[in-house]
Amino acid sequence: MPAKLDRSLDFGYPNTSLDAATGTGAGTSFAVVPRGNNAPRTFAWDIIRSGTVSTLQVDIQGSLDGTNWFQLDTYNTPGADTLRFIVDKPVYAIRANLVILTGGGNITTRLWGA
Repeated sequence: MPAKLDRSLDFGYPNTSLDAATGTGAGTSFAVVPRGNNAPRTFAWDIIRSGTVSTLQVDIQGSLDGTNWFQLDTYNTPGADTLRFIVDKPVYAIRANLVILTGGGNITTRLWGA
């Protein structure tokens, strides 16, 4: 049986996984609800920095069971905000994970399903 997740991914709207995060760790996890017989497989995500960020690594992780997580995408450029896309990766759940953050700033990461 799949693990209980924090909430369902709201398609077409930003879903905040990391909200002004200052410490490492996984953000809010979202169940990805199938549309008909098709598992959603395309996602967008962004990073918004605030304050001084010296080093950064944010991973977007997916899960097939809500318990075991694997990397779908990663971003590690501290000097710029970004919008990125994940395609052809059907998953049951998705979340952001702040792996590295130094410099005194914070990170917000939002996810969209398409």
